[in-house]
Amino acid sequence: MTTKRSAKKEINKEIESKENVKDIKAPEGNKLAGLVLYGEEEFLFWTPSEYREVYPEDRSKWPVFKIRSYNAEDESAIIELMISENVDSKNATMFFVSDPRTTRLIVKRCLVGVKNLRDVNDKEVKLETEDGLVSDKFISRLPFKLKNELKKVIMGSTEVTEEESASLKF
Repeated sequence: MTTKRSAKKEINKEIESKENVKDIKAPEGNKLAGLVLYGEEEFLFWTPSEYREVYPEDRSKWPVFKIRSYNAEDESAIIELMISENVDSKNATMFFVSDPRTTRLIVKRCLVGVKNLRDVNDKEVKLETEDGLVSDKFISRLPFKLKNELKKVIMGSTEVTEEESASLKF
């Protein structure tokens, strides 16, 4: 019988071994993954590239998302979700990457602001929160593609330069 503690350790090992931890870029990173502290809390500003392409000269049409950097508390929330779903270490990476609940949870925890976000009727949509997290009602309005892109930005697989982020601040 697997205890919660050992299940958590196994899932942590699996996530770290698959290089989902972006805490170190050195060649010896695989050996140190999960042992190097996350960076200090940072915020970046992002807009989907499709808006930049469709409206290259009209930034007033660009939605801007304010995103908090992923941290150890976010990682723990994901691990708790995996444990509650009885995900074993062999399936941890696949669950992390492909299960829509992880995407939803990461966006819920790390999206902290929006500006100029419009719905299909061109009505501006404000970020709704509950207890400091994005509300389920707001999350349910985000299309899967947008949630997935936000997850990529949060997890650092889509790089946003400091210059790009600074030009979008609100």
